Amino acid sequence: MSNEKIIYVDPELKIEQLVKEIINCDQKQVILEVPAKTDLLSNEINLRLIKFYAEEEEKDLIINAVNPGVISIAQRLGISTIREREINPDLELNNQSQSVDLEPEISVTPSIVKAERSTPKLPGLPRNIGSLLPAVLVALFSLILAFWWFIQPKVKIIVYPKEQYLNYNVQVEVGQEYSDKDIIDKKIPAKIFDTTAQLEVETKTSGEKIVGVTQATGKVTFINQTGQPVVIPKGTAVFGKSGFKFTTVKDVLVPKKATKYQHGIAVGEEYGRIDVEIIAEQKGTAGNHSAKSIAKIDPKYERMISVVNLTPTSGGTDKKIAVVALEDIKRSENEARSQMLMIAREDAQNLVSKDYLFLTELVELQLLKITSEPAVGAEADAVKTKLDYKLSVLSPSVNAIQKLLVYELEQSTPPNFEAVSKDTQLISAKVNPVNGRFMLSLTAKGKVRGVLNEMRIKQLIAGKSLAEAKELLTRQSEIAEYQIDGANVNKIPRFGFQIKVIFPAGAKEPIRTTN
Repeated sequence: MSNEKIIYVDPELKIEQLVKEIINCDQKQVILEVPAKTDLLSNEINLRLIKFYAEEEEKDLIINAVNPGVISIAQRLGISTIREREINPDLELNNQSQSVDLEPEISVTPSIVKAERSTPKLPGLPRNIGSLLPAVLVALFSLILAFWWFIQPKVKIIVYPKEQYLNYNVQVEVGQEYSDKDIIDKKIPAKIFDTTAQLEVETKTSGEKIVGVTQATGKVTFINQTGQPVVIPKGTAVFGKSGFKFTTVKDVLVPKKATKYQHGIAVGEEYGRIDVEIIAEQKGTAGNHSAKSIAKIDPKYERMISVVNLTPTSGGTDKKIAVVALEDIKRSENEARSQMLMIAREDAQNLVSKDYLFLTELVELQLLKITSEPAVGAEADAVKTKLDYKLSVLSPSVNAIQKLLVYELEQSTPPNFEAVSKDTQLISAKVNPVNGRFMLSLTAKGKVRGVLNEMRIKQLIAGKSLAEAKELLTRQSEIAEYQIDGANVNKIPRFGFQIKVIFPAGAKEPIRTTN
């Protein structure tokens, strides 16, 4: 079995999966192949984590990466890299040559030469032993220190930061006269969008009236009481009840009155008479008169001629027609106003550009003119109403609101927390008019995350019992959860170097751990 294990670091791999793969492999040397576009090991926290577990399992960890940033961080943390391994064999060969061959022409780096010249030569010892003694002493001291550190009780704590959404409120004033420099004073610049428009509605009429369709006709009898015949021309008026007018349809000659004789003896007078057809001046059933209801003639003939209808007039007919009533005008205008209110909201929203916030309460609607036709009483089936209006919208700047919300989020963030990003969400905006000004009550939310401080956590639990440490960690608002390894000890070590705190990378942005 080979003593070397090559692990390909997939870009989608989680840090927990990579750690588990390192722990579970049987080989002592683990080489991590890191592709160019892999961000998992660009994070110092993740590199510290895998180094810790590799050391715990006594594995030799080597990183082969294209990204120079990964190599730089790994070398700074003391993790071997492929580039380092390529250079080290030459250095080891030079060191071996230096320790065996003491000829003066050997080429060494200036730092090594300086070190050799500063090393004191001990009497009675060979030259090479004198140069190795400081290294032996340092190695021995390091070995004693490592053994002492190894026998001390140690505790490893993995701490996860708490992430949560924070709701907050802010009161601002909106005005066309403000600019971005007024944002810090909670004054939001706004813009007015306006337009004029016209709408037309048509409603059915509800009024009705009766009109004549055909004219009534009939006959009247003219009676002449004078001794002279009288000519009655066509179109002479005769009148019935309530003054309803009829006219004759032809010229007639009404005979004079005559003496009536019987057996050559005058026994009386007989008036002259003649029948003539008449027609009603107006159409409709109003011209249908009963017999003997027409008894008046044009005044210029009434001293000579009397008139009577011995039979009824007939043939006049009516029908009902639609007309414009006053209520029809009112109803049509009310309908126009209602449609204006419905249409204006959509028009106003389309009027405002995407860089500005539309609020219904900041829409001003002004009726300019309203007209309806035809007039009341006119014969019509419908009323048409035209309405002209003006639409104005005061719209706050979305960018200005966003800037203010980011600032307010930072001000509202509780202690030991920080804003995760500058992405805030506006939940609601309520308009409150105050003394002719427009105030906005904004409700927003933003994501915050606990700030994990390694030194603070160590100081918090150092020297505490396991139960006390758990209680203290649970009470920290910035900590979501934690894991304590080494729980077989009843008490947390007193010295900070015996406590290892690990902050796993749980987000794309690095977790702040500075004091």
